[in-house]
Amino acid sequence: MSRFSPFPFHIAISGGGPAGLTLANLLLAKGVPASHLRVYELEASFDARRWAGGTLDLHPGSGQRGLKEAGLLQRFFELGRVAGEEVRAVSHTGQVAWEHAPFVGMTQEEISKVNAEEHNPEIDRGDLRAMLLEGIAKRIGKDEEVVVWGKKLSSVEPRTAAAQTPADLPFHTLHFADGSKAKANIVVGADGIWSKVRRLLSEAEPVYNGVTWAESLLVPRIVQDEDGPRWRLLQNDAEGFVDSLVGAGLCFSVGGTEVLVIQRNNPSAETRDYLANLRAAGQEIPRGDAGLCRIHTMVRQPYDWIDANKTQVPQEEDDVQTSLNKVASLLPEDKWDARLRSILLQGDVNHKPVLRRFMITPLDVAGGIDFNQDDSKTGIVVIGDARLAISPFAGEGVNKAMADSADLCDALLSVSSTLQSQGGQTNASHVLQTALREFHERILPRNQEAAEISEFNARMFLPSAKEGKSTDPKEVLQQLSASFASRGPPPDDAGNPDGEAKKAAFQWSKDGIRQ
Repeated sequence: MSRFSPFPFHIAISGGGPAGLTLANLLLAKGVPASHLRVYELEASFDARRWAGGTLDLHPGSGQRGLKEAGLLQRFFELGRVAGEEVRAVSHTGQVAWEHAPFVGMTQEEISKVNAEEHNPEIDRGDLRAMLLEGIAKRIGKDEEVVVWGKKLSSVEPRTAAAQTPADLPFHTLHFADGSKAKANIVVGADGIWSKVRRLLSEAEPVYNGVTWAESLLVPRIVQDEDGPRWRLLQNDAEGFVDSLVGAGLCFSVGGTEVLVIQRNNPSAETRDYLANLRAAGQEIPRGDAGLCRIHTMVRQPYDWIDANKTQVPQEEDDVQTSLNKVASLLPEDKWDARLRSILLQGDVNHKPVLRRFMITPLDVAGGIDFNQDDSKTGIVVIGDARLAISPFAGEGVNKAMADSADLCDALLSVSSTLQSQGGQTNASHVLQTALREFHERILPRNQEAAEISEFNARMFLPSAKEGKSTDPKEVLQQLSASFASRGPPPDDAGNPDGEAKKAAFQWSKDGIRQ
């Protein structure tokens, strides 16, 4: 576009997840006109997968930073759940080994007065996405459009139109599955681990980190006790054993070769409507937590284990209960507490669990991604999982993605400022290349650390016997409890908290070994 335009380039973001929507909010908040910005999302609408994904906490130096700069931090504190930071480490026999439960015993009114800024509140992914979309809507006119739904990216054709002068940037063309096209000077891949944008910058593919998992849901039900109606996660759990383990946050139970993670979310849409109707009618509200729970069952197995054990793992033709039974069988009946296995057996019959592999991006791919560009790809960049997908064992994925967005926003605005201040007397491609290289160098250490910690934690939760690690449940639980209590990895044999074990995790992730 012409160098005399008020804003010197068009920006296209592929992907409407946390990274892409945070970047769009930041750009709009800092003056980029809506006419020069588009977010292309493959889903048909926000409601297509509104309840997909679990809950997460946003950290002050990363996820919260992006929200603060976009003017959304206070809204996040309103939606977030400070009590969600509750966590317990539990043995496979149901014994609590360690807990962090600062809000237990407090009333909802007392919790509501807690200063959320002193904590890391939890927020459901659907609520986070809704908040980010709301932020965009408030910054554009009623006839303007930034987020375009139903646009599945097929490919990006780089430099389809040359710059008119050195002070201009070339256009790239985005091709979508529906046959439509779009042009932009800056193409940002925020399209996840299987990013189509990243394929322009690297031929490397994600690798398996050795952990297979299944997600199921547990929806509270109303039971009657001597004090009236109350919510219970398990109907036959009269003492509320499971409710006490999960509380308002999460618990994880380890068996050495298996892990069960139970995480409290907000109530389901149906439960919210039910409670609203009770309040409107002035009827008694059941006691307890009405929030549903997401259950992650994890095992360390070889890459081909799913295909080689089709009779033991959920299949497409299985009904929901059969799938739930198969997932429960991953926790050996003669080893695991029956109440913990019941969490899987009594899962939501409307949510069919499917086994998946945790895939990650090798660190050397993210490390070299921007240095492999040629001039034709100037202005093509990736953030979030598209740049570096990590396992969820450190809770850093969305946080680093939103921090990427904040840093990329700063980089793009610096380019705009330079181009406009130079009045057409500078090489725009050179300015952009320099800014993106600096962006890469700024975020690489943060992303590398997040990947290292995630893989280190994965090996604590599910140690590998092939690596000579003990899979004794007691030893695994002791190590995890010590790590959580100290808010960091336990020291190595030499007493170094950042020692050989962490370095080994980095090397493993970099090499992309399949187990």
